[in-house]
Amino acid sequence: MSDLKKELQHLANINKDAYEFYQDAYHKVDNGIIKIAFRNLEQIHRSVVIDLQAYLRANGHTNIDTSETMAGSTREIWAKVMASVSNDKDMTFVKHLEEAEDRCLHKIQDIMGDETLPRDAARMLDTEYQTLRKSHDYMKNLKDQLKAA
Repeated sequence: MSDLKKELQHLANINKDAYEFYQDAYHKVDNGIIKIAFRNLEQIHRSVVIDLQAYLRANGHTNIDTSETMAGSTREIWAKVMASVSNDKDMTFVKHLEEAEDRCLHKIQDIMGDETLPRDAARMLDTEYQTLRKSHDYMKNLKDQLKAA
C-alpha cells in the first residue's frame, strides 16, 4: 500500500466525523429509541477511531491528525439545515447517518482491497470491518423501518 498511514488516518477521520454527527443528532431527534441507537453508534465509531489511532501509534506514527474531513463537515451542516426544515427530522438524520455509515464501510473496504496490505493491518481492519458492517446494517434497517412506518 502506497501510504497506509494516510489511508488509516483518513478512515479514522471519517469515523470521527460519523461519531460527532451521531453526537449532534442525538440532541436533535425526538424518538427515544433513535436517541439510544445514536448514542450506541456514536460509541462504536469512537472505538474504531481509538483502535485505528492505537494501531498507528504502535507502528511509529506519532503525529496523528484528528481533524474532521471537509466532506464530513459539509454533510453535517446540510443535514442540520434539512432537519430544521423537514417535517420528519428523525428520518432526515437517520437517512444522512446511514450515508455516513456507507462512507465508513466503503473506505475500509477500499483499504482492505489492497493486496500489499500488511497482515497485522489486515487483521486489525477485518475486526473493525465486522464492527462497521454491523453498525451500517443496523442503521440501514432503522431507515427501512422508519420508511415503512
